Amino acid sequence: MRVVDRPVAQALACAVVFFLFPASPANTITIVYDRTTASPDLASGWGFSALVDYQGHRVLLDTGNNPPAFLSNLEKLGISKSSIEHVIISHDHPERDSLVKRHLPMSLLYLMNSLMPDTSQAELVGLHADAIKGATLISPGIYSTGMIRGWPDEQALVIDTPAGLVVLMACGHPGIAKMIEAAEKQRGRAEVHLLIGGLHLYDQNQREINQVIADLKRLHVEAIAPAYCTGDLATKLLREAYGEHMQEAGAGRVIELVASSSIRRSIPKTCCTTARNSAASISSGLHRDRSAASTALSAVAAP
Repeated sequence: MRVVDRPVAQALACAVVFFLFPASPANTITIVYDRTTASPDLASGWGFSALVDYQGHRVLLDTGNNPPAFLSNLEKLGISKSSIEHVIISHDHPERDSLVKRHLPMSLLYLMNSLMPDTSQAELVGLHADAIKGATLISPGIYSTGMIRGWPDEQALVIDTPAGLVVLMACGHPGIAKMIEAAEKQRGRAEVHLLIGGLHLYDQNQREINQVIADLKRLHVEAIAPAYCTGDLATKLLREAYGEHMQEAGAGRVIELVASSSIRRSIPKTCCTTARNSAASISSGLHRDRSAASTALSAVAAP
């Protein structure tokens, strides 16, 4: 199977390339679960999950809201549960937390500090739960913003690529601009190459959505892949604002992170801590079943 979203790939040449699965697992983001799908074989639902493969490490952000559907999507995408090194829970969703604890043992679980009462439950099933307070290095090039205050509190995942920051957020409850500003300040970058995830705009009116879009432009967000809670109106307005630099996420979408020679705008950098169980601090059984995943996700070259 060799499918490429050509208009988007051409528009974002030397930037970000969107694929339908399968694609090379090297330096990619695979949308595992979303409200929509990029393949009829995959399940959809009101939730989000994305798998990051970057610099030889594998990190999962959230797990959707339906355990059987999520696990089925993993299998159909050729992703072995045991190949996932780290699991990041973005914010308080008890049903999603319990899915991780029941079905993803052997991973390292990263909860925000406000959720740490759950650690004893996690450790009962073989997970090690680590508290995230501020900006934290998870594995080389992959960071958590740490807990950003909101209703509820939330953390985003940030990939610091040569082309710019890639920010993954599940809902953006504390405020989309607030979370992007935190990511840019922490990483010392003045632009976001790509924003992926739910933006929680489904209940907002056109004026409110247009203000968010203005904030995205002000913060130099270059491309966007909105997901489940963004909403139909917001998706329409984002497409009008970003044109071919916008592509809905959808389960099964694979986004290749391609190096770029674009100018890097810098701002003063706020340092971060290293998670005591991150790939930067210990060696791990990384990608124990990577060969199986590699076979299922055969390489697709950019056009």
